[in-house]
Amino acid sequence: MGNAPRATRFDLKLPVQYRAAGDVGWMRTQTENVSRTGVLFTSDKVLEAGTRVEVLLELLPAPGPKNSPPVLCTGQVVRISSNADGEHSVMAVNFTDYRFAQMPRAAKA
Repeated sequence: MGNAPRATRFDLKLPVQYRAAGDVGWMRTQTENVSRTGVLFTSDKVLEAGTRVEVLLELLPAPGPKNSPPVLCTGQVVRISSNADGEHSVMAVNFTDYRFAQMPRAAKA
């Protein structure tokens, strides 16, 4: 790896869903911090380091009548540890790709 500076992390508590790539069900939790390259979140179900994952980040509501669409990220678990309270595990995921998730279209009246 190069000596590139570490991406700035933002201490944001956002709703997030995650699952191992190929799994059907999503697990819900909350982020500890987010950067342009990854996310750290609490987890009751710990996945092994190296596991490919999908992460659905729910962004803060945008001003106006429309909500921001969630961001669907793919990546890999790179680190597992305990959070500050020692009661939950936290997983660090490095993003390999991300895009805005498709939102269902409202039915026309």
